[in-house]
Amino acid sequence: LKETTKMTSDLLSEPLNEQLSSILSKQEAHLRGLKDDLEDSRKLLINEKKRKMCRKQIQTMADHWWKRRRICMDFLQMIEDATEGSISVKKCLTGSGPIEIETEETIIKERKDTFKSQKSSLRHKYKQNRDQAKHDEEPTSSFIGVEMNRKGYLSRVYIDS
Repeated sequence: LKETTKMTSDLLSEPLNEQLSSILSKQEAHLRGLKDDLEDSRKLLINEKKRKMCRKQIQTMADHWWKRRRICMDFLQMIEDATEGSISVKKCLTGSGPIEIETEETIIKERKDTFKSQKSSLRHKYKQNRDQAKHDEEPTSSFIGVEMNRKGYLSRVYIDS
């Protein structure tokens, strides 16, 4: 009798099939949510790897650019020393010397000068495009180029900046 009473109390303390099915459905929904979170976190890891790889490629290209720029500057300084100042590095870099060298700075400056000579209606159009580009992060017609500072960081240059 004791054994039957104990078995009965054990069975009554266990959940019914209806209760088990509701618990099971809740647990399955929770498991699906966890799987979705896992997939999202894996995507973030993949994006992080892509971002690091892209940053490394940009840094490699920037290093090559700085190396080539230094070599060119050394060459121009040797020419200036050899010609005893008749060919100036500053004049060559601004485009007014006997050797015309296109640099990012001169191209950006020329584009800005061209823009200043255009009509004011176009300026308004470019300003609207620039404001839109800040939100969309897509290039627009007001985008001129990219400048690199001494630390190797890139910044966008717009016509009206």
